[in-house]
Order: sequence, then C-alpha cells, then structure tokens
Amino acid sequence: MRPATPLENALLAEVASKSDLVWVETEERQSALWHVWVDEQIAVVVGGSEQPDPALREQGPVVVTLRSKDKGHRLLRVMATSHRVFPESPQWETVTAALTPGRLNATTATAADDDSRLPDRWATSSTVWLLTPTGEVQEGPGDYSANDHRAVPTPTPATTVTHHPYHFGRATKKRRR
Repeated sequence: MRPATPLENALLAEVASKSDLVWVETEERQSALWHVWVDEQIAVVVGGSEQPDPALREQGPVVVTLRSKDKGHRLLRVMATSHRVFPESPQWETVTAALTPGRLNATTATAADDDSRLPDRWATSSTVWLLTPTGEVQEGPGDYSANDHRAVPTPTPATTVTHHPYHFGRATKKRRR
C-alpha cells in the first residue's frame, strides 16, 4: 500500500464519476455494487430490496476496486472507510438526491413522481453508505499485481446434475431442397 499520487486521485474521481459499478471488499466478503460519486465519496444503498450488504461497518476499512467503463478492466484498488448516512442526518437529502436517478429499474420508480418514494423506502428497509477514499492505493496504473483477485464461490448445497434428463421429442431434421 502506498499514498496516492495526484494523477491517481484525479483518475479515481474520473473513473468513479463515470462508472456505475464498483467492487467493495470487506473482511468478510466481496460484492459488486452500483454507486454514485457524491462530494468526493462513493455512495451506495444496500440491504432490504436493494443490493446485498457486503457487511459494511461504521468506520470500517474497505477496499474499493474501480474498473474501466469500456472494457471492465481493473484500474484502481483504493482503501476507503465506510460511514453510514442516517435519514435524520444533514447529508441524507444530498446523498439520496444523487442516488435516486442512478437507481435503475426500481420497483417503485415506475414514473417520475414515484422517484420521491425511493428515499422513504431506503430510510425504512435499506442503509445508505458513503465510502470515503483514504488516499492509499493498493494497485494503480503501472503497479498492478499478478493476482487475479477472484473470489471463492459462496458455499451452497446446490449441485450440478450428473446426467442429462430425458427430453421429449426429437430434433427435427432439415430437408435439403
């Protein structure tokens, strides 16, 4: 880990403002989250009917991986601290106003007037977080690790079928003309 250069700080702001997906890694797990860049911070909504919570904790350290918008390649891995935004805090209006247009396919946002219901729903069933970059970079241009950062699949009781089931009917043969 090393301090970010001015070029990397500018790259962070540019990539975070243009991209709509970041990888957030906590001590417990790693998740891809849609986000919005607000006041030099990454704002995310997790829990409830929104995206799964990657176990964010107040003032907890997280690693944020930013990718390029065109190819999806890893550009930066930066350290950040998480800070929960409560509905009664002065930041709530600013952060939710920025998050609402970025929320695609919301179940209650079928019309423009329904967009005002999203912050109310987030206040009751979800949590809004701000991830503040600390200025420490793990990886950046010219300094990428050889590790591919693949996550271990989540354990599940589901299995793969070992044989193909019987299919009714046959594939029709095309006749030559």
